[in-house]
Amino acid sequence: MVQIMAKDDAQMKIRLPPSLKERLHHRAQRSGRSMNAEIIELVAEALSQYHYDEAERDLPSIGGRPSEDDLRYELDQLQTRMDVINEDIFAFSDRLSNMKVETSHDAFVRQMLIRRMSELNGESEKLWDRSKIIKQTLRKNSAGEKISPDRREPGSEDDQ
Repeated sequence: MVQIMAKDDAQMKIRLPPSLKERLHHRAQRSGRSMNAEIIELVAEALSQYHYDEAERDLPSIGGRPSEDDLRYELDQLQTRMDVINEDIFAFSDRLSNMKVETSHDAFVRQMLIRRMSELNGESEKLWDRSKIIKQTLRKNSAGEKISPDRREPGSEDDQ
């Protein structure tokens, strides 16, 4: 996802060990992004998997409650990742349906594709659950209510 940076976006300097900087450089080249864009992508991905708990909400200096913009950004990142996963699953499924298992290598590749599809499906389910929590939190926030991002209400429209 291409992110346009504004002049008023936060800036910071970080120190990286040379080996980590080199790995970051190669990863950015492979993905066709600048090192800055790659860092943003990696941090956003890592934070999208992070779940706020009650103790951290009471300590703003450690984590604090995410802003509406943070939640919307996370939701956007989750949706982007789920789209990629769905494309991968579709491609794997298509490859499996057209695959002829004639050698032991073919059988191995087939097993690996099935295993990867299962892993992607599990990841997608976790992302979906997190997106439901964020949507619920955003709805409650827009209604003026306070709700913990990790609390779900049974029977909400996202549960269907």
